[in-house]
Amino acid sequence: LNTALEYSIWPYEESTRRSLRLRYIVGIRHFNYEEETLFGYMEETRGTQAVELSIYQRQPWGNVFANLEGSHYLHDFSKRRIGSHGNLSFRIVRGLNLNVGGGVSWISDQLYVLPDEDISYEELLLQRRRLASDFDWDFRVGFSFQFGSIFNNVVNNRF
Repeated sequence: LNTALEYSIWPYEESTRRSLRLRYIVGIRHFNYEEETLFGYMEETRGTQAVELSIYQRQPWGNVFANLEGSHYLHDFSKRRIGSHGNLSFRIVRGLNLNVGGGVSWISDQLYVLPDEDISYEELLLQRRRLASDFDWDFRVGFSFQFGSIFNNVVNNRF
């Protein structure tokens, strides 16, 4: 359950072409675990808050998206996450794009993914369980093809 406030720098009429948004989100998360966590819980409810700044720009040559976000649990400010992600999409021909993206996160909010027992190599390789981590990054390159009518309606693309 979350509540959010959003402010957009540019008017809504331009939101399909460009946007620069600031969001504040506050809410409650409930976790019901299958096994006891590293912190000794089988179930817990925690308050959270987050701030996000994002920019989107659509140009004839392609699209640009980038965001910066930070969040933490209200019961313990040290349980937080800070990250930045972005994506560039270059239009090769109509409908065909080259996409390049990536991101980085500094993590210390893993309440719900860390079990209290040892993890086997099989569980780790199959991604059934996770190890504690304080840093995460990713990089993506790929192609996408989009087709459809130029008369499709645009639905509110904001939050």
